[in-house]
Amino acid sequence: MFRINFILFLFVLFASNISNAQESFKSGVYFGPNVGQIRGDGYAGFNKIGGQIGGFVSHDLKNDWDYVISIGYINKGSFKPSKPDQGIFDKYLIILNYAEAKFTLRKQISVVNLDFGPYLGILFTSSVADENGKLNNPTYNFRKIDFGGFIGISYPLNDKIIVSLTNEQSLWPMANSVEFVRWFGIVGGSFNNVLAVNFHYHFK
Repeated sequence: MFRINFILFLFVLFASNISNAQESFKSGVYFGPNVGQIRGDGYAGFNKIGGQIGGFVSHDLKNDWDYVISIGYINKGSFKPSKPDQGIFDKYLIILNYAEAKFTLRKQISVVNLDFGPYLGILFTSSVADENGKLNNPTYNFRKIDFGGFIGISYPLNDKIIVSLTNEQSLWPMANSVEFVRWFGIVGGSFNNVLAVNFHYHFK
């Protein structure tokens, strides 16, 4: 928790200085829930519930374009729930906590915006558990870096609040072995996949 608060404190301080120095920049905070899965873990479905929180700086460009730089915390992972009524008692839970930076290009299209861009996550804690509790030696080899991209839409509720829906996907495996096979590209490994709702609040 200290790491998360420290990251947010640095970003808010940075964003406030930029906003005060240049009126064309806008700063704010964002937060919201997400659901996630890991492609390649053998389990299907967006069953893992998480969330994200952070700060951002935005700048208006020409022709209904602008960009957003954000830094914050995001919780990802995977969850296979037990189903006792179906005779399935085993479960599996992966929790991954990242500090994540995003660069968003935003294009206004009618009353909504198209959002897309890359992200870079740094893993600072992880845990794996099954129906018996936490596993001390999981089979996953989680990488410290999660690099990927995202696409989504956003809608301004008023002058200060924007709500967004995004799909975030690892472009390079965040765990396990990987190899490059000619004609097939990158195979193997595991990839984060997250659907997130965010509320963005502009300070001014």
